[in-house]
Amino acid sequence: MSLFTADEYLEDLFSFDAEEYRRRGFSVILLDIDNTLSPHYAQRPDEKVKGFLWKLSNAGFRVILLSNNTKERVATYAKNLPVEYWYFSLKPIGLSYEYLIRKKHLKKEEILCIGDQMLTDVLGGNLRGLHTICVKPLEDKDNLPGTISRALERVIRHVGKKM
Repeated sequence: MSLFTADEYLEDLFSFDAEEYRRRGFSVILLDIDNTLSPHYAQRPDEKVKGFLWKLSNAGFRVILLSNNTKERVATYAKNLPVEYWYFSLKPIGLSYEYLIRKKHLKKEEILCIGDQMLTDVLGGNLRGLHTICVKPLEDKDNLPGTISRALERVIRHVGKKM
């Protein structure tokens, strides 16, 4: 398996079966925000996202929003939600994964890493031996870093097909 390949793919984040993943032993979700939960320009989650996050919390998941975005952006987004958050995580190379695992006493085999980008979310989780789930991005339009990342993803997929 390639470091760029997720363990699983979901067409829609909201099709995530919380009960199934709890049965499989997962209890922590590292969850991307931009274009995974909400479009990159959304400052706050909509009611559907709020309901989804509360559903995860009520199912016994510890949800940690893991974002490359700024403290202000992530804190504003996470306000009044049943989540913890980590901002400016520098996915995929950031030490935030190791810090969270060590300082929060998390077990790798209990962690799901969910996001929409191969070069940040999937690669970051795979580099740490976490179970990765890639979801379809909410929108085709993205911010500049996302646009660059998606262009690189297309190149990697193209090269991978030729190998």
